[in-house]
Amino acid sequence: MRFGALAGIGIGLAIGAGLGWFGAIAWRAAPLPVPTTVSSPVVADFGYGTIEASLSRLAPARRRAVLDDAAAFAAFVEQRGRQQVLFAAATAAGLAERPSVAAELRETTIEVLAARYLEREAPAAAAPAPDDAAIDAFYRDQQARFRIPDRLPVWQIFIAAPVGDEAARTAARARARESLAALLAGKASLAELAARESEHTPSRLNGGFMGLLVPEELKPEVRQALLAAPQGKPIGPIETATGFHVVQRGALVPGSVPPLDEVRPQIVAWLTEQALAAQRTEVLRQAAEAHPVTIEAAELEPWRERLRDAEAAESVVTGTQK
Repeated sequence: MRFGALAGIGIGLAIGAGLGWFGAIAWRAAPLPVPTTVSSPVVADFGYGTIEASLSRLAPARRRAVLDDAAAFAAFVEQRGRQQVLFAAATAAGLAERPSVAAELRETTIEVLAARYLEREAPAAAAPAPDDAAIDAFYRDQQARFRIPDRLPVWQIFIAAPVGDEAARTAARARARESLAALLAGKASLAELAARESEHTPSRLNGGFMGLLVPEELKPEVRQALLAAPQGKPIGPIETATGFHVVQRGALVPGSVPPLDEVRPQIVAWLTEQALAAQRTEVLRQAAEAHPVTIEAAELEPWRERLRDAEAAESVVTGTQK
């Protein structure tokens, strides 16, 4: 199969016909005329419009990256050409006529057209931006959404011990006690001992510092011990399912609500999204009135059971049953 449309692209790439495994696409350094006969009309349709349509499906940043780089663009066209050739082969083989493939194509068509219809009737770019009053009200009423919780600076030395291995846990407990004793005696700093003894890699590489942690997100036994501990004094070992912790806390950083100017962009985005969702809900309502689809609740359970049984039977046949 000669890939005529690509043969006419003069992109100055002297890569001939040897593009990877895919010899069906013939590249040339200079433009060549399109063959007068092409073995497949599907392949014959490949051209500028095909690439334009394919690019339109990319995210804007990805599309710009492809268009700004000649090599990236050539690779994109080549890959799209591969898909076109395989599509032509599948069409010639009649795959689209198979019931399972036809059903999949129909579902894809439904998804694409539904999304395009919503975008046409209620485009995201046309969603109304909130005014200052709406922004102020949202900020005032949604303080909990923006609040930064209380946080606690935490340092630790962690000795891992697998659950159920009593010998390992006894040895880990002894190591953790030795580390705590060395800290309390001033024989070494927490950073030094963490670098040498701790088995929690992120904090070990940071002098034992775990970061500013939200107490409610800590393991209950660790949280309780830390909140009751004096600032700056190591305590432990605290036993958890994963091992033993020697920990130290700093001063609690009280929670706060950031100023409006700091969260305004988020509020604008949220309110704009809500407005767009409301518009598209109305589009759906109007479409449902014009083109109703009736779903009987009593049919759902029989459908589910039938589909589940079919899935189970297929899993047995294919050997994928869990």
